Amino acid sequence: KSAEGLNLNYVSPVVKLAPKGEFRLTDDIIARWEPYPNAQTYRIQIQESDSLHHFARTEILSRSNQPHVSEHEINISKLGIPLKPGKHYTIEVTALDKLGNVISETANLYDEKDFKVIE
Repeated sequence: KSAEGLNLNYVSPVVKLAPKGEFRLTDDIIARWEPYPNAQTYRIQIQESDSLHHFARTEILSRSNQPHVSEHEINISKLGIPLKPGKHYTIEVTALDKLGNVISETANLYDEKDFKVIE
């Protein structure tokens, strides 16, 4: 009898396209990502960090306040979130199927931040 190994099924992550770089509080900060196969909606989370290389992140939105969109972008500036100058932010996108089940999410790279807010 042959031995059986682990059966690992790899799921491709949601790929973020923007934002990248530095933004002022008065700028429109648009998060964009590639459409994900079979996704009906996307749930958005924003994480705040003190510095580019600080691994600890604070989730800004409670589960009930996370926006759900059917498009492949969202204007972060219009969400009413108090972004802070000097802080670094990471956008997390979760792809959901028509039943609301998670089918993928963005890769969670702790040393990578999407944008910084400047004055």
